[in-house]
Amino acid sequence: MDYYTLIFIIFGFYGYFRFAYAIWKGKNMIKKGNRNVDVRSDKLEFIDFLVGATTLIASLLYKVEGSNVSFFVISMLYGVVLIIKSFRSFLKVLQVNIVTRKIYNYTANSYIIFSIWLLSDIIETKGIGGGLIGILLLYFITYYIIWKAI
Repeated sequence: MDYYTLIFIIFGFYGYFRFAYAIWKGKNMIKKGNRNVDVRSDKLEFIDFLVGATTLIASLLYKVEGSNVSFFVISMLYGVVLIIKSFRSFLKVLQVNIVTRKIYNYTANSYIIFSIWLLSDIIETKGIGGGLIGILLLYFITYYIIWKAI
């Protein structure tokens, strides 16, 4: 396994753990009755920025050395989305209007889709069929376990 594959697996699983943490944190807020509490964290936004910037650098280096265009495109989009997500506290102007807030939220939370796409592409390039179905099942099972079982 080359080191780019390992790096992209780590970045993809960061999105998975970020998704699981958001579901867990949201469930705990609802259980406590605090439905309108902001679940953001400056530490998480900083980590999002670091992972996003590192993903951009790794994808550019991969493009220079590698030949698989899909990893480059997916990882670039994933890095850009994580960087956008990390600027939420700086972009409070976008949170005033409902239309811009919705556009920002859909863009910032698309890291989930790019994480799924990145992990499934890695699995399928290693010759294992059904990578997308497996990763989607992982996400849905995680959602169900956190939201219903725990």
